[in-house]
Amino acid sequence: LSGAVIALLDELGIEDVHLVGQSIGGMIAQEVAIRVPTRVASLGLIATTPAFGGRDDSFKQAFVTARLGPLDAGVDMATMAEQAIPAIIGPSASADMRQIAVDAMGRIDETAFRQVISCLVTFNRRADQHRITQPCCLIAGSHDTNSPARIMAKMADGLANATFHIVDQAGHLVNSEFPDIVNSMLTDFFDRVETKNDG
Repeated sequence: LSGAVIALLDELGIEDVHLVGQSIGGMIAQEVAIRVPTRVASLGLIATTPAFGGRDDSFKQAFVTARLGPLDAGVDMATMAEQAIPAIIGPSASADMRQIAVDAMGRIDETAFRQVISCLVTFNRRADQHRITQPCCLIAGSHDTNSPARIMAKMADGLANATFHIVDQAGHLVNSEFPDIVNSMLTDFFDRVETKNDG
């Protein structure tokens, strides 16, 4: 997946970018920053972690079973979305936002979803965090149980140049739950990076 991002940059003729990723997108962003550091000017890492799960493979197996088991039993993506989304958003998420997220997840191709889950559990760049030297803005939701704020705070401490924010009342879809707050955090961060680079 990171290779696809790099290929897109090449195709568009873009030398370097401010790269933002949420959840698995944040993992892909880290991978790009490690693989081609000169192509990444800064990173916005939202509701993500430096590795999937802990060092115990049983957690990974349980995660895969929980995500793919319903599909194996014949449940479709739309039904699974109705069950999954309420469990990952924060208590202040609006009904409209919740429905948008349910509809979006429900439209995901089942084969693609299976592939993403299988890919997700293999991610582990915990030992390579020191290689991410670009300015980073980490944003966590206070109610996110998939990428807990305490894990993201620890991640920020391990990065060479990171700022860390917690959005109160937000869950795993923090950028969709509180878009104005998250966009403001990212805009301020990118402005500071650009100002420093221009100086």
